[in-house]
Amino acid sequence: MNKIYTLHKILGIISALVFIIVSITGFFLLFRGEIADRNNDNVEYVIKEDMDSAEIWSHTGEAIAALRDSYPSVQVESIRLYESSGRLSLRCHVDGRSKRMFYDVATQSLISPAGAVKQDFMDLTMQQFGRIHKNLGMGSIGRSILYVLCILIILTIVSGYYINRPISNKVPLGVIRKNSRRLWLSDWHRFISAMAGPWALIMTLSGVLIFCYSDMTKVYYAHAYEVVDAAPSYATLEQVNPGEIVSLLTEEYPSKKMVNMVIPEANNGFYEVQIADARENTNLYTPYELVFVQADNINNRIYIPDTGLRNNLAEALNIHLHNHFFLVTRLLWGIMALLSVLMAISGILLYLTRWYNRTYCDVAVRSFNNITSLRCPLSLKVRGNQSLTAGEHISQLVETLIGRFLFFQKKNLNNGVIKGYHVASASAVLSVIAMLSPLAGIDMEYIAVIAFIMIFLISAYAVKKLN
Repeated sequence: MNKIYTLHKILGIISALVFIIVSITGFFLLFRGEIADRNNDNVEYVIKEDMDSAEIWSHTGEAIAALRDSYPSVQVESIRLYESSGRLSLRCHVDGRSKRMFYDVATQSLISPAGAVKQDFMDLTMQQFGRIHKNLGMGSIGRSILYVLCILIILTIVSGYYINRPISNKVPLGVIRKNSRRLWLSDWHRFISAMAGPWALIMTLSGVLIFCYSDMTKVYYAHAYEVVDAAPSYATLEQVNPGEIVSLLTEEYPSKKMVNMVIPEANNGFYEVQIADARENTNLYTPYELVFVQADNINNRIYIPDTGLRNNLAEALNIHLHNHFFLVTRLLWGIMALLSVLMAISGILLYLTRWYNRTYCDVAVRSFNNITSLRCPLSLKVRGNQSLTAGEHISQLVETLIGRFLFFQKKNLNNGVIKGYHVASASAVLSVIAMLSPLAGIDMEYIAVIAFIMIFLISAYAVKKLN
């Protein structure tokens, strides 16, 4: 046990700062859509409920024509599908500069993201947060460092749960001892870790799997380009336009949808098309495979199959990025991100009290106490013989339901029936449910919201009952 505690301490010291940085940047990136909407003056779009990917792609010719009407010298480089918003994104080259335009199918209009930003500072800040969250803002070197540190964070959280189990048998989670600053910090650290630890563990693990998926995608692309380079050359036929590519692949792969099309520069080059399995929830990411079509010979098509392992790893992207479509879900995730920051900070302060228990930590501990003083949002006390308000009736009802759910009856408090790992176990199970349920469909996100709220209510109830 002492070795595991030492390992937990060392790993926490090494990875705490990066964990805090990634949690804070992740918090802001959760709301990047809302921030972008307030910082842009883009034309609003209308989504057709019955519009699928094939119908959106069928407007490819119109999108290119509209783009060339506005920019006669434009060279289209790639076209990407945005199914959930009913748009096609066109990456193009205009007057020596790379530019991205959106074609909204419902309104049949071009939308330019450039020049619509109200505050450049906000836009640049969000871009920098994105780079820091992905690679610490240091490119490939930062990505490698972050990959290693994410593994250390996983080991830190797992070792923390291991050493917490025997402690919680003696001091249940939710008990906040005030007779010592070090014990007070230790109790808060354990309690916050029980709430946010499972969520942080799943998020960090999915981040590591995203790194693995990215590396396997690079290998897949390298293999695909080798196959295309080694492919035999065929006689030149009539030049193929993007619209014909869309019609051909839609007919040839009816169970799949096109995701992205890269248009070749040379007349005898290859169209590079990404195709993926169609999913009912268009907000979820689907792993894609590549189909190459010769630009001047539509009969020369090369399909590059992929391995199942890479496809399975792609689900990590949905767990990490695509299962919080509702605003209320993002708000709950944001609370978890902030609790993760408090988890790391409380661990650092707890470590510092080994030497500075009476002096240097006073300001930090007081600040932490101010933050955590709002730990119980429920008002469960009855004032004398006064009649209960509607809110107090609801509070007592919630108290009774949660108490029975976790066997937190007051009569058992002194008999050792309550174990500290009840809170941790409930939080872990509910976190898994909350993170995985939206993958089954967008309607299942309501289950995620309920699960997150249950975590907060159970935790608040434990603190109220055990102190």
